[in-house]
Amino acid sequence: MRRGKSSNILFSLLLFLFIGEVQQAGCSSSCGDIKNIRYPFQLKVHPAEFGHSVFELTCQSNKPILQYRSGKYYVKEISYDDRIIKVVDVNLANGSLGALPSQPRSFSATSFFYDNKAGIQLGLEYSSSLGGHVKHYTEAQFLNCPSNFSHPSYIRVPCLSGNQCHVYVYYDDSSTTTYRQDSCSFNSSIPMLLPIQTNTSYETIQKLLQLGFDLRWLCWLSVILAGVYASTMALTIFIIWY
Repeated sequence: MRRGKSSNILFSLLLFLFIGEVQQAGCSSSCGDIKNIRYPFQLKVHPAEFGHSVFELTCQSNKPILQYRSGKYYVKEISYDDRIIKVVDVNLANGSLGALPSQPRSFSATSFFYDNKAGIQLGLEYSSSLGGHVKHYTEAQFLNCPSNFSHPSYIRVPCLSGNQCHVYVYYDDSSTTTYRQDSCSFNSSIPMLLPIQTNTSYETIQKLLQLGFDLRWLCWLSVILAGVYASTMALTIFIIWY
């Protein structure tokens, strides 16, 4: 009897979450090329019940912008089926020479942005699949170095480098021996599609940064409840069978 009650409670919670998503899915809007913006996202002009503030978008010059951690990113695409939002840094979107990422700190794949109220996480996956295409990302780090040097994993940024300071973009492609220039100081970083060829030029780096990267959102409450419910049902079936 207790097992039956537990199963009913878990089922009710899952049904409640599902109904909540369906109801909020009815609240939609658009900005520029991004149509049907809905749960778990919302435009800033809409009331809170349209979504969760962690995923609040602003519409500037007909372009949707996501404030993620300390950076700002144009939203290029949203896939609700895959739960992936494709973004590009606002400072790097136009390929401007000498532009640096808008987030002035390290970008880690393990640092998910967590919303305690909604139980939703938004974060980077270094291997992402959208529309059947698998993408592999690396972290492009912008470094300030006191001297000029040459290494395949360090690409000099000409327009930001001079006689006193040299700016490099560093990335680990796992194909060359790891080399650390200890005299360099960290400036900022951004996820970037992993270059196909070695000895990459800064022009190629710029184009890769303009393509942006994918962020995936997860509703951990739904995942946990679904797992508990599945385990409960499996245990119930096992007991009945024997």
